[in-house]
Amino acid sequence: MIDLKYFVVILAFAAYTNAVPLVAKCKVGDSKCSKESAQAAIKTFAAGIPEFKIKSLDPLVIKHTDASSPSLKLTLSEYTVTGLKDCIVKKTKYDKSNSKIQIKIQCSPKVDGSYEMDGQLLILRMEGKGPIHVQLRKAEFSVEYSIEEFEKDGAKYWNIKDYKHSFELKDKADVVFENLFNGNDVLGQAAKEVIKESGNEIVQEVGTPIITDIIKEINKNINTFFHQVPISELIIEFPFEVTKCLSTDSKCLKSVTQAMIPKFASGLPIFNIKSLDPMEIEKVDASTPNLKLFLSNIKVTGLKDCTAKKVERDAATKTLSVTLLCNVDVEGNYDMKGRLLFLPLEGNDKFQVKLNKAIFKVEGKYDEITKDGKAYWDIKSWDHAYKLQEKSSVHFENLFNGNKDLAKAAQDVIEGNGNEIIDEVGPPVVKAIVSSIVDGVQEFFHAIPAENLALD
Repeated sequence: MIDLKYFVVILAFAAYTNAVPLVAKCKVGDSKCSKESAQAAIKTFAAGIPEFKIKSLDPLVIKHTDASSPSLKLTLSEYTVTGLKDCIVKKTKYDKSNSKIQIKIQCSPKVDGSYEMDGQLLILRMEGKGPIHVQLRKAEFSVEYSIEEFEKDGAKYWNIKDYKHSFELKDKADVVFENLFNGNDVLGQAAKEVIKESGNEIVQEVGTPIITDIIKEINKNINTFFHQVPISELIIEFPFEVTKCLSTDSKCLKSVTQAMIPKFASGLPIFNIKSLDPMEIEKVDASTPNLKLFLSNIKVTGLKDCTAKKVERDAATKTLSVTLLCNVDVEGNYDMKGRLLFLPLEGNDKFQVKLNKAIFKVEGKYDEITKDGKAYWDIKSWDHAYKLQEKSSVHFENLFNGNKDLAKAAQDVIEGNGNEIIDEVGPPVVKAIVSSIVDGVQEFFHAIPAENLALD
């Protein structure tokens, strides 16, 4: 049994005020939504959230960083980082099975503070003490968090157990050291020219400790936030478990389908899957060449109790086949005029249909689409058939606009020929029902990676 409690994470930059989220939760697999949600919350998080004891990250003040290398002694003190509130979220990902959160952001931060330096920087002998100014442009920062869960007051919370990070400079960086060589203009000017043309190389050589300390301060705030806001307020949890099957294991496929039927029937809002029992259909044109028949405000019940009789999947040809046995009730309004079977009929009122032990078979072909590097199933086409195994009942109220004699005679014939009537005018209704079910399955397939639905 594989636990498919997938989550869409409102990642590190989500913030809540008085338990009300500042960004909307997203359905499972909706990477576009989760990225937009994280982006929307950056400014709030960067400004600080006093009620959660989260300090301002823009500006961010760091007292001391040792950025020395084997050939250089370099320290920064009392420096301020600005511009984090304008970071752009490039990617967010939550890996439940490995307890990992990944985030990539693009920022153009500015660093202003004091430095003290003595030694070799790049190929130059350097020394100095004074103000330092660094401007990064379109720098991409990637952080991967290893997280764990802990329980407090009956609720579960996240804790950042460990993390690793990297950065990449996508544009030119500027680095300025004031008072190089303690004010010697000749030596200082020559060094400044080299530094001016080598900003990225300098950041690559000595910038890692500074970036590490910046990310460390950010992560302290994130962990403070995680420790105060339950996981249930940060994520949308997948509501049930699914067993993965081999395509050749028909018993497993049938068992999984049977378990899913009542869950699908009740609706899955996180996947935008509406209730299938009751199912509501606005209107259906069930007319034939000899009959005008329009059905509206249709309500279908009983699908939650369907029995999976046979389920097949061919991984090579990417085909699915599902056969269900159902007892289905259909009711709504009708407007009819013309010939049904051999009877001339007309009327306009309510109708009721009861199908007993009806077999529905749906066959579909699917392909794979890729989102965030993962494959998802996508239904490309489908067809269906049905078979009535027992007698069905059909009832039209107010036939012949209330003429009781004509209505009774017609209804007696209708009640004795329920299956024949279903076969004549029922296919559009059956197709509408199956279409709603297939739409729900498609939403499900688009939300859950294929690797989490099947073993092959």
